[in-house]
Amino acid sequence: MLVTDPEGFTTSQEYDAFGRVLTYDDQKSERTTYGYDGTHSQPTSILHPDGATEQFEYNLWGLPTKTIDELGHETVNTYRDNGLLEMITDANGGETAFTYDNRNQLETITDPVGNTTTYAYDDAGRVVQEIGQLGGQRSYEYDAADRLTRVTDRNGRVREFTYDRVGNVTEQRWYDDTGSLVRTTGTSYDEVYNLTHITDPRASAY
Repeated sequence: MLVTDPEGFTTSQEYDAFGRVLTYDDQKSERTTYGYDGTHSQPTSILHPDGATEQFEYNLWGLPTKTIDELGHETVNTYRDNGLLEMITDANGGETAFTYDNRNQLETITDPVGNTTTYAYDDAGRVVQEIGQLGGQRSYEYDAADRLTRVTDRNGRVREFTYDRVGNVTEQRWYDDTGSLVRTTGTSYDEVYNLTHITDPRASAY
C-alpha cells in the first residue's frame, strides 16, 4: 500500500493475510522488515534498514517475555499467574520488581538499586499519592468526571487544571510552595474542539 503525504513524500507498506505489517519503506525507500510467529499480532523480529535486528518473545497471553535490542542487550519480563508484570531483568542483571494490592493495583516499584516508589489509591482506583525513596510525596486530585485537577509535588508546588465540557484542558495554573500563583496558561479550541490558540505569559500567544 502506497501513502503520499501532502508534501508529496511517499511511503509503502506490505501486509500479510492477518493484516500484519511485513515491510515498511520510508520516504528514502529504506526498508524495515517485520517477522512473526504463528498468528500473534506482535512481531518477533524487526530488521532495520541499517541491518540491525531486534528480537522479541512472548508468552501464551501475548505478553512480552524477552527483548533483544539492536546491540544484543537482553531484557526479560516475568509475570504473575494473573498476567501482572512482576519483574524486569535488564541486560546487566539489574532487577526492577513490582507489587500489587488486593485489587491488583500497582502498589510498589523497586528499582535495581533498591529505591522503592509506593502508590496509594482512592475508592475509585485513582492514584492519589506517590511516595518516593526519601519520603517525598506527590499527590493527585480529581473531579467527578475522573479528570486530574490538581498535582502537588514533593516540594509543595501545585499545578491545577481546568477543563471544558468535553474534557479539553482550557487553563493550567502553577503555584509555588507558598501558594503564590506564578504562571497561568490558557488553551482555546474551535467549534469542533481543534486546538486553535495557546496563551503563555513566558512567550507570545500562538
